[in-house]
Amino acid sequence: MKATEIGDSLSALGDSVEMFKRDHDRKHDRLQNRVEHLERSQATAGIIGSRAKHKARKAFDNFARTGDDAEMKAMSIAGGAAAGEALVPEVIRDQITDKALAQSPIAQAVRRTRVSTSDYAHLVNLRGQAAAWSAEAGTRSEGASTQFREIRPTHGELYAVVGVTRWLLQDSQFDVADLIMRNAADQFSKSIEAAIISGSGSNRPTGLLNTDPNTIGDDDSPQRTQDILQYVSGTADLADDLITLFFTLKNEYRSNAAFAMSSTTLAAIRKLRDSSGSGYLWQQNLAQGMDAPDGLLLGKNVITTEELGASGQSPSNFSILCGDFVQGYELIEIGPMAIVRDEVTDRGRVLFYISQRFGGRIVDNDAVKVLQA
Repeated sequence: MKATEIGDSLSALGDSVEMFKRDHDRKHDRLQNRVEHLERSQATAGIIGSRAKHKARKAFDNFARTGDDAEMKAMSIAGGAAAGEALVPEVIRDQITDKALAQSPIAQAVRRTRVSTSDYAHLVNLRGQAAAWSAEAGTRSEGASTQFREIRPTHGELYAVVGVTRWLLQDSQFDVADLIMRNAADQFSKSIEAAIISGSGSNRPTGLLNTDPNTIGDDDSPQRTQDILQYVSGTADLADDLITLFFTLKNEYRSNAAFAMSSTTLAAIRKLRDSSGSGYLWQQNLAQGMDAPDGLLLGKNVITTEELGASGQSPSNFSILCGDFVQGYELIEIGPMAIVRDEVTDRGRVLFYISQRFGGRIVDNDAVKVLQA
């Protein structure tokens, strides 16, 4: 066989391999899409195709119906349960907390950390050492020493109570596990959102607005204490106020910044017109429909939370937040999730007490600003 013929054969073989690879990738993608679609349609995301998750769901369902927690204990769940309670399998806990946070846009926006103990601290660098220029053989002196702030999130136990009738527990066709998970997630969501915005710090997270903001700037002396945000005073022109609020943030926080406000405040902003009165300042952004279904404000996403009152109605009129919430606030989940099955208190129903420890606190109080309007 000639060299040219060998070369042609190798080239043809390479083309065949490439075609096989592309065909395999397309089939894999189609199969993956079908599985994900089936999961979404049955509201069981993450269960199909995972034996471990299916086993955990089965163990959880059996415990709910019978009180037998042997299967859950056999799954090597981390930590130890107190007397009369069982630990929820991690994959079930994840689904409950994920559902809860998915219902709260502000909870999705902040940093989320899972820790094994409440003895957790976050160090924030307040002032790093300044860099300096030097010649090749020039002297190099130490700059200002680095200053750290230790952040210890306040925490408490959040619990939800879900009641299920005995008849439903006896109905093998009824998805008891899903009912408990959805109800717990719904109750958790409302409490977590309220804690992030205004939590008192007493047996719960410390919220962004627990301590009244003041007008001290980021580089002013003395500095604001760790739980205090800076606010911008509103004027009669809300459109101008929003621009002032946004640019009060330092440049490093603006690239990932978002606004947070109530639906009522957002409705008022969407009605703002330009100076000629011919058009609205708010523009629908169809290109980012998945990430920002209501459009963008100054090119940034808007988070709606009813924990912030309408403009002029919230406490001290702090009605709009703007900033990088990932850098600004941290929500922590502490240890395992526990469940207690109570079939004594209510003779007609079985009560399930689901509990999880959560903590939270402002991490970087330069990262979020507040509009008083």
